[in-house]
Amino acid sequence: MVNIEKEKKPAKKAETAQKAHPNKVKDPVCGMEVDPKSAAAKATYKDKTYYFCSVAEKDQFEKAPEKYVK
Repeated sequence: MVNIEKEKKPAKKAETAQKAHPNKVKDPVCGMEVDPKSAAAKATYKDKTYYFCSVAEKDQFEKAPEKYVK
């Protein structure tokens, strides 16, 4: 009998992060994962809400949001 195994491809970083922490989002300034429910601060830019790990990160974002948003 022949045993054939499928080759597994490594998961993409975004997929892995989403599975590990499905309720977390990325702080656009520092890249840290933040839970929106307990985020230190949030800001809205172009009808989208962004969450931050600190008020200082939010303040930095608000000075030049286009620098952090793709």
